[in-house]
Amino acid sequence: MRAFLFKAVLALLILAAMHVAAAFQADGSLDEFYLRFTTPRQKSLVLGGSRAAQGIHPSLFGASDADALFEGPLYDFAFTIAHSPYGPTYLRAISAKLDSTARDGLFILQVDPWLLGNSGHDEDGREIMPEEARTLGRMWTFNMYPNLEYLTRYHGQGWGTLGHWPMGDPDTTSELLSDGRLRMRIPMDSAAVAERTRRKIRHYAEEVLPNTSFSETRETYLARIIDLLSPHGTVLLVRFPAVRRILDMEDRLDPAFDARMERIAAGHHAHYLDVSRDAARYTYTDGNHLDSVSGAALTRFLSYEAGRLRALE
Repeated sequence: MRAFLFKAVLALLILAAMHVAAAFQADGSLDEFYLRFTTPRQKSLVLGGSRAAQGIHPSLFGASDADALFEGPLYDFAFTIAHSPYGPTYLRAISAKLDSTARDGLFILQVDPWLLGNSGHDEDGREIMPEEARTLGRMWTFNMYPNLEYLTRYHGQGWGTLGHWPMGDPDTTSELLSDGRLRMRIPMDSAAVAERTRRKIRHYAEEVLPNTSFSETRETYLARIIDLLSPHGTVLLVRFPAVRRILDMEDRLDPAFDARMERIAAGHHAHYLDVSRDAARYTYTDGNHLDSVSGAALTRFLSYEAGRLRALE
């Protein structure tokens, strides 16, 4: 009996060691989120949806003159409009990721009507928050490497595959970098971009816009997130550019959006920049997300603006 128990315990220990060893193989090619749950608390953050996740280049900001004004490095903790709209789920996640010792951080928040929209109410009249059932809403550990909770709950292909996800795998369409930015690896010829743009516009027109309305609850939580961040540094609300047809849908969803953001910024120690006014200057992977060149240009512009605004504070 003792021999059997010894062998059973030994087998379990070996199995556990194999799982831990496999966990250390998980990298930015695993999926679009994992690495963001493995880094320490951060003093400067990029927040919002996929426009911010793909469009901001934190490494370029770190090389700018403005970097000396802020505690960093800047880290991208933006996800998607489905996973990280402004609400209680994102507030909890940001609270877990924020280094509360920061006093001179920088916080770039993507804002647009989609991130402040809702998709209806339940039978009791309560606003539906779909993100509560998704990754951010269900995770408890945000700063652990390797993050065994994430790998256990969300890596559906089996742990044995972790050793076969080398960084830069040519079969992947995206790569999550160490600074949190999601780098896309997709065809960028004009025909491919035009087709993706057509599909994206159709998706917003037929599926997103008809099922979305402005949410006062999400606006309230945006203000609460700003209040959480502002004691720790400069808060910059940014309306990102997109192609005109998508921006027109945003204006239909919330015609008073810019005035609303200006009011929130003025009342909660933040700044608001509407970069969508210059949307024609930028180029996109699909009409909704900036390509790498334009993402770098936007990052340089925001680093300049952040430094300028910091000097005025």
